[in-house]
Amino acid sequence: MNWRWASVFIALTGLAEAILLGIKNYWLYVGSNGHILASDYSVFRFASVLLWRGDWVTLFDPSRFIAAHALYTDSPPLVAPFPYPPNGLWFIAPLAALPSMLGLLLWLVITFALFAWIVCRRTGNPIASAAALLLAPGSLINISYGQTGFLAGALLCGGLLLVEEAPILAGVLIGLLSFKPQLALLLPFVLIVGRHYRTFVAASVTTILLLLASQALFGTSGWMAYINGTMAVQRNILQTGSGPAMTTMPSFLVAARLLGLQAAATYGVQAAASLLAALGTIWVFRRRSVSLPIKASVVMVGAFLASPYFSTSDLCILAAAQVLLLSRCRALSPAEYLLHALLWLLPIIAAGLGPAGIPLAPLVLAAFFCLLLKRIAAEDHAPSRNLGTSEART
Repeated sequence: MNWRWASVFIALTGLAEAILLGIKNYWLYVGSNGHILASDYSVFRFASVLLWRGDWVTLFDPSRFIAAHALYTDSPPLVAPFPYPPNGLWFIAPLAALPSMLGLLLWLVITFALFAWIVCRRTGNPIASAAALLLAPGSLINISYGQTGFLAGALLCGGLLLVEEAPILAGVLIGLLSFKPQLALLLPFVLIVGRHYRTFVAASVTTILLLLASQALFGTSGWMAYINGTMAVQRNILQTGSGPAMTTMPSFLVAARLLGLQAAATYGVQAAASLLAALGTIWVFRRRSVSLPIKASVVMVGAFLASPYFSTSDLCILAAAQVLLLSRCRALSPAEYLLHALLWLLPIIAAGLGPAGIPLAPLVLAAFFCLLLKRIAAEDHAPSRNLGTSEART
């Protein structure tokens, strides 16, 4: 492909979004009297403070959390509640011990370094691939909010890309992803179909150990507070919620709601998208001729088709899939160029059109997924073309 034009496109879109997100963060900083920069990181850091205090009730009660955070930071109530279950507290536990700005910097640098290393070492030019990954709109959103997208990307991509060379480690990474189970809906199917049994067992054991450890540390009261507090609010938002957090989410469930469909119909639409993702990824993982990075890329895209709920900061994982795919492509059709560009811009498309009631973003996601499956099917009949059928060819 023409990397010169691709580089210009990546640089320009990255610069434009960086400016817009910088302006947004500036107004957040001003509106919070200089106490909040990356709003979601501020949530994680305060959750760490409550964790060390042992205040599970405040931690998992959304209204109390928001009020306590505003009091703690001496700022207006501008942030959301802590969104993760008790088994996700291990990741944010150290943050209370670090100064806010230093903690934010380390949080983003360490998680991105892990994410980029796992993905970009599979490409022909790791440095250029890492730069592209950093400038992806989903990555910039993650940086702006101080979110967990890079962490989730490192765990999901690592779990997929290491199944052959380090199957136990891959399973551990997938087990750690249990704090965001909505991104792992397809993994049990593809691991079993792909006969990655050791990874499946390691993931299951890791998940169970995390749950038992969180139960031992936080007790039943911690989990009950989460179920009755945070989880209940999240379920209500998923069923009836609105606002930027929902309308900018490019899932088929949200798209169906934006079109005014009834609740049962929205779940039916999402079920159809999830079924497409499951069948497509299973089909790919059954094909021994397809290289592991290509299989992993299909699952990364399919994960967002299958899930009814995810953060736009998680869309940096789609950029990782594109980096892996484009490093293996020697030619693209006009339709593929267009869909790659649209997928790259998916967070921007969702943010611009979702609030206006135009659910284009999920259609882009589905179209890219189907085109990817079509290309893989064509490669089976002409293996000398673009994606390649083995690591040696790629």
